[in-house]
Amino acid sequence: MGRGEAQYLKRCFEYIEEMIHKQEPIVNVLRLLVLFSITNSGLPKKQFDYIRCIKQSSNYFLFTPLVAISWHRREFLHSYGFEHIAALCNLEKAGLFKKQEVKGNWLTIKHALNLIVEDTDTANPNDIAYFFPGYAPLSIRLVQHAGGYSSTPSFDTLPGAPANIDKVADGRRSIVLVVFVGGVTFAEISALRYLNAQEGMTCDLIVGTTKMVNGNTIIETFMETSG
Repeated sequence: MGRGEAQYLKRCFEYIEEMIHKQEPIVNVLRLLVLFSITNSGLPKKQFDYIRCIKQSSNYFLFTPLVAISWHRREFLHSYGFEHIAALCNLEKAGLFKKQEVKGNWLTIKHALNLIVEDTDTANPNDIAYFFPGYAPLSIRLVQHAGGYSSTPSFDTLPGAPANIDKVADGRRSIVLVVFVGGVTFAEISALRYLNAQEGMTCDLIVGTTKMVNGNTIIETFMETSG
């Protein structure tokens, strides 16, 4: 890990820890922890540890390994209550919160797909990042590339990159069904509508999903399960 990356991780931890000390909404804290875990293929070992929760069941005790944050475990539980340990366990089981085993590939993907767009034209939007202040979701970038309206040629160098969708024989656009299993946000749908309106697209998009979600509702689902 380079010095710059280490400093970046430190700032992230300090920011989240400050949120906990201020007792900001627990959903906001968990959202940042999940995002950090996903983009780094887990939390570094130093910031991650296992704890055991003792549950009494009939005449015996069940020792269940649960995930917690060692660097501010006590602060987190004292601020929000021990009942939220189960929510952390649910996030770990879903793969949204885990210990880092290998170095993440977030930086490679971010640069190859141009996921961070610092200069967005709000008057005349020319990129899907307009709908997410400075960030282009990976899900929409994949659809954008498959639809032939891509400004990221380096995407083709990534393993598993999907092939482009061609127009039908008479020159009309193909019809493509984009399905989000687990949920999609309204902002993602808006970004897909933007792509649909671009002349460079080779297909018309129809969106299907199992549920409409946002960052809060996703986290709250795991908290409800713990209850």
